[in-house]
Amino acid sequence: MANRVSKNVELYINAPERVIQYKSVQKQITDDYWDTSIAPVLYPFWDNPKDKLEIFAYRHDDSFLIQRSKYKRNFKTGISSWVSYDFDPSAAEPNVVVQFKNDIIDKFLEYKGTTEKTYQDAIAQEYSRTNTLTWKHINVVRKFLLQDSDFIFCSDYEIDEERKNLWRQYRQYIRDIPGLQSVDSPYDIVFPITPDEYLKRKELYIEPEVVEKLGDQGINDPFLTSSYHFWKMTSNTLSTFAQRMSFYIASRTITSDNNSENRVLVSNFITKFTANPDVQSARIKLENDKVNRDFIDDLLNKIETGEL
Repeated sequence: MANRVSKNVELYINAPERVIQYKSVQKQITDDYWDTSIAPVLYPFWDNPKDKLEIFAYRHDDSFLIQRSKYKRNFKTGISSWVSYDFDPSAAEPNVVVQFKNDIIDKFLEYKGTTEKTYQDAIAQEYSRTNTLTWKHINVVRKFLLQDSDFIFCSDYEIDEERKNLWRQYRQYIRDIPGLQSVDSPYDIVFPITPDEYLKRKELYIEPEVVEKLGDQGINDPFLTSSYHFWKMTSNTLSTFAQRMSFYIASRTITSDNNSENRVLVSNFITKFTANPDVQSARIKLENDKVNRDFIDDLLNKIETGEL
């Protein structure tokens, strides 16, 4: 699939690869839908037998980029081939470009709605049998978490090497979950918090009393070396979301920073005490002692030996 584009681009089309991205959602368009719904919008101004659209990018500031290819004959060699060139934006009337953009967005949303409904219906059918967390559902979560972070490694996504390395660890851990965690129940599987959440915690103000009694709660520990860096699902979480939407949408919601109440952290991260500090800190420590130490120790060993 083509790379994701920068955030200032509203609509992006890669015609040769048949990829369209609208805002932050990118889709690989099927040949059938492209031929029946997208191609008629492109032809003949944007795409014809001798002058084809390659890249179209419409930015939020209403500027746009058009890259095309023309079929040219090299009279020295006698060979004809497609040659890419940048189309002068001033040669296209703004109202024509805007109409083209809107038409493509309509077709994209139609395609997105159809494909997502098909996927969601399949997941909903699975839930009609059971709404318990299964190993199959764990695999769905893993697949989603990987897909949801693909954009980090696109060539035009701006990110420093330190953050990128954290995301590499995050994605590798998700891939290795079946081998890293030997548990009897899928409810015992834990997922890593994102590098963004890990780094955000470093910027939070934590009351000195909290630090004194609970320590830094994994803030200064290397990523994925503390129980504070993990979360897991519960049956209540799964059941609630299953009633309203497919598991795919549920997994997207429970991984959002704005919906952290739907997750269960392996070790709760707090910034201030809401009750008697001595009582609350003692309770938190007691709860954290119940964490599967064998798992954490095994995880640390794998990180130290370079396996993770």
